[in-house]
Amino acid sequence: MKTTQTNQIGVFSSEPNVCWMLRMLGRLENIEATFLSYAQLSKEGSSAYAILILDLDELKFENVQLLLGEIRRRFPQTCLFVITSTAALTDTLSRLALDRVFLKPVLLEELYQAILAKLALPKSRGESAKRRAGKKASQENPDRIPRAKILVVDDEPEVCEFVKDALAEAQGDFRVAFAQNPETALKICAEFEPDIVIVDLKLPQMTGVELISRMQRLSAAGLKGCLFFTGTDDRARLGELETLGYPVLKKPCDMEVLVVALSKICQNLGLMKRGSGDQK
Repeated sequence: MKTTQTNQIGVFSSEPNVCWMLRMLGRLENIEATFLSYAQLSKEGSSAYAILILDLDELKFENVQLLLGEIRRRFPQTCLFVITSTAALTDTLSRLALDRVFLKPVLLEELYQAILAKLALPKSRGESAKRRAGKKASQENPDRIPRAKILVVDDEPEVCEFVKDALAEAQGDFRVAFAQNPETALKICAEFEPDIVIVDLKLPQMTGVELISRMQRLSAAGLKGCLFFTGTDDRARLGELETLGYPVLKKPCDMEVLVVALSKICQNLGLMKRGSGDQK
């Protein structure tokens, strides 16, 4: 039997926000998230992991106890985290040899903290690939860097945290505000007057497209640009964004990609300054 690899996480889930967060967590030093297929999960002699995260909705197995018992046999030393949308299963799951059960919608902060606690790691971002991303974004013209007021709108607080850290360490002059719902976003927009909004397409109360439309009418200075986050595969919805000319990043998305995309938007809109420390 193979020994458990200290900071290896095996993931069987396609939940966009969960996958996105785990990819970001993978940026921490000595942590690697491996996304598994059912064939890999079922294979005898599979590599052991410190943590195995299973989405029961995607396994589509009627006898949950039998399934988890078999997985436990294959991964005897592994911490098992289970995700499910079936509240009725929680009592059954609590009697099994599981370490944690997360009911959908999964709170990313809760899952994030549980992973760090199991791996005995502090809540830090470790060696920052995000800093490298900022440098990469400005390599084409190192004497000029992006500067903009950015409003991030996403109902997942952990997503906002990752974006905040990425922009704080990127090579640029960014002033950043955050909102987790459209109502708060509109209030902040009226006061903060952002240049660019990074927004989740799917929000409570209204869509990201509807929110951007209202912001454009509200902003006295004029909203200059936006960037959409989305985990949807809805071709009609994605086609709508393409028709409107809005740039889109699919979740899960690496922070390097976001920073580079944002820097290009700033360059296209003329939101640049000299890299010598000019003030906005």
